[in-house]
Amino acid sequence: MDFVVPRFGRSVRRALYAFGLALLAGCFLWALPGIADYVAFMSREGTPVLGLPFSIVYSVFVAAAVMIVVRCAVSIARPDKSDRA
Repeated sequence: MDFVVPRFGRSVRRALYAFGLALLAGCFLWALPGIADYVAFMSREGTPVLGLPFSIVYSVFVAAAVMIVVRCAVSIARPDKSDRA
């Protein structure tokens, strides 16, 4: 992709960048229910030392997935701030 994309004009590069971000956000949105289900499932086990539920430990994965979707949406909405071209 690095050999092909720079050969296009600025508007095509932006469209390809937005398309890639939309695909990434879509993948994380598609995976989000499974991630949340796994985190809920892990609430029945506790950490060996502190005894905290593993759902607290693994909740960072839900937060990361949501933040990736938000970041992709912001980058698509404001291409001038995230335009790599």
